[in-house]
Amino acid sequence: MQGSRPVFLPREMAGGPSEIDRRNRARNITILGNTPPGVALGTATDRMAQVLKAVDLPADYGGEFIGQAERMKESANAIGFAFILAIIALYMILASQFNSFSQPAIIMLTAPLSFFGAFAALYLSGLSLTMFVQIGLIALMGLVMKNGILLVDYANVARETRGLGARAAIEEAGPRRMRPVLMTQLATVFGMIPVAISTSQGAEFRNAMGVLIIGGILSSTFLTLLIVPVAYTLMADLYVWRGRVIGWIRRRFRPGGAPAE
Repeated sequence: MQGSRPVFLPREMAGGPSEIDRRNRARNITILGNTPPGVALGTATDRMAQVLKAVDLPADYGGEFIGQAERMKESANAIGFAFILAIIALYMILASQFNSFSQPAIIMLTAPLSFFGAFAALYLSGLSLTMFVQIGLIALMGLVMKNGILLVDYANVARETRGLGARAAIEEAGPRRMRPVLMTQLATVFGMIPVAISTSQGAEFRNAMGVLIIGGILSSTFLTLLIVPVAYTLMADLYVWRGRVIGWIRRRFRPGGAPAE
């Protein structure tokens, strides 16, 4: 028939993808999945990472987590940055307040002391380290450091006004500051109990934060009254020994560096 175009039939039939997805200019296949009941997202992500490692993918292939797992990783990195920034800011504020570089470090010892009780409370209660818990860790540092501030500030005032030694001043600061320390910490603990035991809608996201703060405050209140006085006296002894060493060097050598006769 004139005007008709020739029809070319394929030599063989083959299949192909109807849609090609790309991520970072590379082909990708997305596998969707939900966490089982009672399993945290972080636990499931760690388990899947172990599975990917055991599969031993070829060199041209790789796997990464997207969706909620990716957002969780980004949020964890942001909270870690905020945690480091909070430590630096607290140290700078305390250093300017006490006019010292060593005493802020003594006060900041209360933070790891609180973390011991915080994580122990989470473990005993069977709760996981959620995003709210990580935010609660940053708040916990500010709540527990005032215990060390009360002790160190009273000891400094006693040494300056009455000429007491470091050990005598800190021994007096403990009993004198026991009441305000207990009042403030117990008030915070009782205020967090409703958060820890609440059963209202969405309370499961806040329960872990309440348990963490309660455990951290209880352990910090007890251990601060033991560790901070020891660290304070050790730091004072270190300053005494440093002064003796510097004095011996000055007596041993002249300003020009030659030994004295």
